[in-house]
Amino acid sequence: MRTKVDPRKPVLTKGAMVILLGTIATLESNLGKLKKGSEDLESVKNEYQKQITYLKPLAEELSDIEEILLQIAARDNIGTPKLNIHPRGYIYGRVDFFRKNNRFQDIRTIVGNTKDHGEDLEVIKRSPTRIRQYKEKLVKQMNKEIEKSITLFKEKYPDSTLFENFIPNVIIGEVVTETEQPVSAE
Repeated sequence: MRTKVDPRKPVLTKGAMVILLGTIATLESNLGKLKKGSEDLESVKNEYQKQITYLKPLAEELSDIEEILLQIAARDNIGTPKLNIHPRGYIYGRVDFFRKNNRFQDIRTIVGNTKDHGEDLEVIKRSPTRIRQYKEKLVKQMNKEIEKSITLFKEKYPDSTLFENFIPNVIIGEVVTETEQPVSAE
């Protein structure tokens, strides 16, 4: 059973530009299947195709920026991770995290083990110290994914200066999760 989405919270696992690009691909495919029609149809179809050809690269770039934006937003708004126990005794946490080319829109990582943290998830969930440690591990994993996305963006758009001096880091409470360029907690 899926959990209900809270309408007051932003959806950080679906990209509007990704959806738009999928729609454009469908429209382009449908245009190719149209039989030759009237002069009006051909005229409008040609103008539409010309506009799509013009807009598609911009939509692709916006989609790539949007992926990074949603990833940073998910990291900066990390909530309480969902916890599970693996049969081998690992505790893993997961939180929502958008990646265009990934079937699962979350990020998962091992956050502890039952030998050290116990096997009762309800007890573990009530420990602010444990949850904070788990969030820190998930944020480190998120930062790695954000860095990968930024690297791919820079390779795809070498003339862009958008992420020129960008170093992913975030503070949870007062703990810096990345050692590079700590940010003050003001």
